[in-house]
Amino acid sequence: MTSPSIEQIKALRDKTGAGMMDCKAALQESGGDRGKAEDWLRKKGIAKASQKSERATGEGIIAVALEPSQAGVMIEINTETDFVARNELLQEFARSCASLALRERCGDKEALLALPYGTGDSKKSVQVALTDLIASVGENLVLQRVVLLEAGEGTLVSYVHNAYQDNIGRIGVMLTLRGEGQSNGDLGKQLAMHVAAMAPLALSAEAVPKAWEQRERDIILAQEDLKDKPADIAEKMAEGRLRKRYQEVVLLDQLWVLDGKTRMRDVLAQHGAEIVSYVRFALGESTGDTDG
Repeated sequence: MTSPSIEQIKALRDKTGAGMMDCKAALQESGGDRGKAEDWLRKKGIAKASQKSERATGEGIIAVALEPSQAGVMIEINTETDFVARNELLQEFARSCASLALRERCGDKEALLALPYGTGDSKKSVQVALTDLIASVGENLVLQRVVLLEAGEGTLVSYVHNAYQDNIGRIGVMLTLRGEGQSNGDLGKQLAMHVAAMAPLALSAEAVPKAWEQRERDIILAQEDLKDKPADIAEKMAEGRLRKRYQEVVLLDQLWVLDGKTRMRDVLAQHGAEIVSYVRFALGESTGDTDG
């Protein structure tokens, strides 16, 4: 490939913490593919694993609408700039769309775009209303994703981080809590805040995607200090490192963000609570983290 641009190198450095020259070499070796460049750096031991390695940056807003004993909806609308993300017209549109999706129990993007939006003679589809808003703000807008979470026998709680206003911000979390502790509002909010901060990949080890596990195993086995080890020893060492990675990305095995020493499963046991499912949206992701 041609030499990577300074913007590409800086983006990779910001993501991995590696030096500029290492980032340049990684991009050259990977043909400019940033994901492959991250893996190359990790195999060389230059970059540490990141829980957010699959995530991209982006502008826009996350909006949540919730009926705690019934259901909740979370949507993401992407913008070109943070300036438009702060626009009150866009924020009100996002709030209305989330409420509409909740009322109609709609968790599908295309279905939401087809729903009628507005009242009386001005009623139009969400898609048409979005197109009109694009013309108004002068910037492209994309309804990126929608998710519906049912409460079932539990209680739904939510948290929005970096909020512009109530239930609208840059990171959103909904989770279903069940058990004796499900009515503990403080606990529910703290758990949702933990998910927002720690970005777990899955609720349990069993729910971790096999593709993620294989990728991590390949990266670990390719690291310099294992390459010359006998195969059986390298495998045992890789298993140990993989277990540590699981503790970083599995919600029930993560350390409670409030004290940094108690495992999440123990926190839940202490409060007689169980997380049944959760959803986390952060701007720029292609898919949400869900487990249920």
